[in-house]
Amino acid sequence: MSALGYTCFGDGTGHTMARAYNQELNRTYLTNSEADAQGYSFQVALVGDWRKSFYERNVIFAQTEVALVGVAPDVDPAYQLG
Repeated sequence: MSALGYTCFGDGTGHTMARAYNQELNRTYLTNSEADAQGYSFQVALVGDWRKSFYERNVIFAQTEVALVGVAPDVDPAYQLG
């Protein structure tokens, strides 16, 4: 999952991967419902109930990045914590 940019299990939006099981078809799905630039979304179907096999600890996800997006303007010293 890391090579695809997914960062964790979640609701299947953004950089998260959803897990779902269809009992009637006996399939476990790993999905992300948001389309990429070409209009494709991601889904893998596995035969059987794999819900108890996929956890954060046994799937390699991409690392989330933390970036500086701006610098706060000068703050009045009366409002500074510390």
